[in-house]
Amino acid sequence: FKAMKIVPAHYIISKARDRGDLQPGKTVVETSSGNFALGMAIVCNRLNHPFVAIGDPAIDPAFKRQLEMLGGRVEIVTDKKGSQGYQKARLDRLQEILAAEQGAFWCRQYDNENNGLAYANIARELLEIV
Repeated sequence: FKAMKIVPAHYIISKARDRGDLQPGKTVVETSSGNFALGMAIVCNRLNHPFVAIGDPAIDPAFKRQLEMLGGRVEIVTDKKGSQGYQKARLDRLQEILAAEQGAFWCRQYDNENNGLAYANIARELLEIV
């Protein structure tokens, strides 16, 4: 199941490039502690985009190394920002990176309509099989 996130990662990046929201060689940034980070690292490696995954201690050392071996930069936030939690801390760090890296693209996996739309072709193909 880890590899299935390659589908939306590729679709989101392709659409961003088509719209001009992501220029060749520019950095892709996302907050993720799991499978989406892996999918995005694979896609960014293939398409020559630097990738920054912003996670929290849920990213174990082995998974961090895997993302790094794919060329990703992994930033682990450890301050929960009080009761606001890791997600708030991750989003704050993401905003800092976007402000510092001109042309960086934020995938917005949780509210990017292309995340769900990425599976439309696969769904059509499965319907043809049935």
